[in-house]
Amino acid sequence: MAERILSGESSRGVSYGYLLAGKKIEAIVDEWLEFLWGAGGSIGEPGKLQVNGPLQVDALQYMHDLIYKFRLAPTGTSTYAPNDILALFSQGKAPFMRNWVFAYAIANTPSRSQVAGRVGVAPTLATAGHSGHGCTGGWVLAINAFSRYKDAAWTFIDYMLSKETQTSMAINAGLIPSRPDVVSDASVQAKMPFFKQISSILNSGLNRPTLKNYNQFTTPLQAAINSVLSNQANPSDALNSVQTQVTALT
Repeated sequence: MAERILSGESSRGVSYGYLLAGKKIEAIVDEWLEFLWGAGGSIGEPGKLQVNGPLQVDALQYMHDLIYKFRLAPTGTSTYAPNDILALFSQGKAPFMRNWVFAYAIANTPSRSQVAGRVGVAPTLATAGHSGHGCTGGWVLAINAFSRYKDAAWTFIDYMLSKETQTSMAINAGLIPSRPDVVSDASVQAKMPFFKQISSILNSGLNRPTLKNYNQFTTPLQAAINSVLSNQANPSDALNSVQTQVTALT
């Protein structure tokens, strides 16, 4: 579909078929996992992690091919962060983009986007016979056990979790509320139509591995994936170089 749109719309300013953030940041690990999960793969459990199996390599090869074989993604993908691809998408340069939820509100704001009012949300990509799974992520509100201001901190948490604040964050920042009554609120859904899909999206989401030191997993993996997206390494060699570093992580 992306190829057909790119071919038919290139004269109208469409330059790419698909945008993904390929900079050496956490986003590329999430994207790689989503392509892997969408092909029916996984990386196993902590203590038995595998990043260099056939499906893992195929997922990274596909990311590479989006740039250099199919020519759907920009050659500069390895330098792009989420805000960079959002800028291209908002200029109407591509019909499809993988990004975080914040992008929806910006891309649908007329003063910030040329495609406002024409942006929707769809499940992540998957191969035949499999389902797409988005990579979950989120924020938490915590109180330091040694804080002298626990009461004030609780007041702030109560404020952040109030229906009024959650509604404002949903409508104005495009963030997914933690309150079901806000997600299902008709006035919120009128401004954020994709919230009608949120329950099914979240229910199908998968987590990154829960590790004592997650940085020991993601740092070498980010470098390996980025080296492939910059066309400096092949997927098999890149992931083999990471495997010995992450196998036994717990």
